[in-house]
Amino acid sequence: MQNERYELFDQLLQDKNADISTALNSFDYKFIFAMTHTGKKGASEDILRDMQEWQHQLNAASFTPKDGPKEEWAFQVHLICSEDLVHWLQTGSRGQIDLSGVEVERYGYLNEPHKAFYGTLSGDQIGKWWKQYGTRLFTKNIRNMLGKTDVNEEIKKSAIEAPDMFWFYNNGITVLVNEIVPHRRNTAAGAERGVFDFKDVSIINGAQTVSSIGSIMDTIGDNIFRVKVPARFIEINNDINNINANAITRANNLQNRVLGRDFASQQPEQHRLARELVLEGYQYQLLRTDEDYSQTNIKVIDLDEALNALACLSKNNTIVATLKSNRGRFFENFDGSLYKTIFNPRLSGPKIINAVNHFRVLERAISETLSATDKSTHSRRHLIITHGNRYYASVLLNTVSNLNSSTEQLIPNVAKLTSDLVNLIDDTERYIEDNYPNAYPARFFANPAKIQELYDNS
Repeated sequence: MQNERYELFDQLLQDKNADISTALNSFDYKFIFAMTHTGKKGASEDILRDMQEWQHQLNAASFTPKDGPKEEWAFQVHLICSEDLVHWLQTGSRGQIDLSGVEVERYGYLNEPHKAFYGTLSGDQIGKWWKQYGTRLFTKNIRNMLGKTDVNEEIKKSAIEAPDMFWFYNNGITVLVNEIVPHRRNTAAGAERGVFDFKDVSIINGAQTVSSIGSIMDTIGDNIFRVKVPARFIEINNDINNINANAITRANNLQNRVLGRDFASQQPEQHRLARELVLEGYQYQLLRTDEDYSQTNIKVIDLDEALNALACLSKNNTIVATLKSNRGRFFENFDGSLYKTIFNPRLSGPKIINAVNHFRVLERAISETLSATDKSTHSRRHLIITHGNRYYASVLLNTVSNLNSSTEQLIPNVAKLTSDLVNLIDDTERYIEDNYPNAYPARFFANPAKIQELYDNS
């Protein structure tokens, strides 16, 4: 599968090749293989053992932690019989969730283009949903819940320490429903508080909010009633092929998303660096834009380029792996070690300029090498070049004399960096093929232990 030989399969799978490639080359997807048969539940010990061994091999190749919960495994293999299929068809493929008697405070509504109600929910209701249904609430959510993250910890902290401020701190939740049924007494009560039944619900945005509130519900006590959460319920019925539902779900998860990186522009350390770069004849672009300044104006360096170059220059296995797999973590906590290791009072403007200019040379060289590699005939090498980019930069930036300490602007030796890159790619490919021939390159280069192993053997 990792070689992406789609021509070996039928047209149905070939039509999905772009989606599968995206999943294989990312860290936010999980694969579930459903092995179906027409017999009764269960299978022989030999078949089950083979399935478990295959599942083990797939997860080992993706460096999934052995002690992690099954829900977090990159690959799962399930055996499904005809009885299971009949049961799912009778009850609904995912088990429909209906929420009855939901109290929405200070609510309003829209009728076009979709019927929708919005208002405020009390934390106790959301906590009860989580306890009763768990992750089933998020069946249409793109990202689902993300486990223990700094964001989740901040949500819990807000609910516990400042329940009355929760509404002001939190973005709220968005719920798709198949049918909204307002209770009759809502009219008499006015818009101060309404009671609704919501049929076939799925929380498409706010999974972290729901799971975080649910997890602290037993410890927060009566303060759970003081936690107020903004909420929207959007009715999507008679939606052929889920076209509208999918569009709303995607937009809610991707459109105008505020990232932790956006708040970095408010940090005093970043403003100091911006002033230093001005003195060197450069502009430090702190606000996020779609423009690639490395291609349009070499005298402009943006915050993302600075992070890439400085993280690679650190030659720290954990930092380089995090840069590859979850760069957003650098900006989750501005007092945390990840951010402070890169952006701290010791960092100077000239160091940023030198690191970025050398990093740009390597990025162009990697891109050119990748373009010259035929993906159809050398798919494995193509993946190793693609996903090893941060590792290559971390090694080669550290071969440049005085790059960490120079107070003057250095001119990159393009020929040497390009030549060294070719040799490093060849050495890395040989090492992986000799020692980890079944490894998934995307996950290999996001694993701190494997990055360190490459450092030790380069």
